[in-house]
Amino acid sequence: MNTFARRTIAGLGVALAALLFAPVLSSPAYAEDTTPEEAVVVTVPMTFDCSTLTPRGRAYAIANNLDVCGVLSQGGSKPGTVTPYNTVYGNCGSASVSISAYGSGKAYIWWEIESSTGPIITYNTTLYYAGAAGSFSRPYSGWWPGNSADDVAIPYLGSGWATTQLAGSVETLLASCVIGNPSSSAYL
Repeated sequence: MNTFARRTIAGLGVALAALLFAPVLSSPAYAEDTTPEEAVVVTVPMTFDCSTLTPRGRAYAIANNLDVCGVLSQGGSKPGTVTPYNTVYGNCGSASVSISAYGSGKAYIWWEIESSTGPIITYNTTLYYAGAAGSFSRPYSGWWPGNSADDVAIPYLGSGWATTQLAGSVETLLASCVIGNPSSSAYL
């Protein structure tokens, strides 16, 4: 066999291998930046701990017409009203979490916190998740210059039912917010 024939056969073999294996090597089960379509998002309110409302936070609420912790004197309560344990709760945003199958026993877990009363200064959250492979937790903390923060985890939890829950707190410009512990479950 001459050199031209060997090169032609070798070239055809390489081309055939590329056609056969390219789809397998380049297509993951899901792209990491897209939520699987069957995911159910669970959203709950975040609430203020009004005992942490600072004078600067009170001024921000008044300047932005935000009726939190009675600063606008609506509903019969006056600013500075003493309450049991000096704690009053009011709406300051929402927290969401979802879990869905990612393939091969992995879960796609997405969470988000949104402030409805100004920028998030810091957040300290923990994502809890459990499945056939066991129970786990992952802390998230940091500062965020906007009104929302989110992230994704893709842990191996094994085949079967899996659950997730988000807990923690968020410090906004006004006061501390407590996450309402949203939870979700899915069959992996």
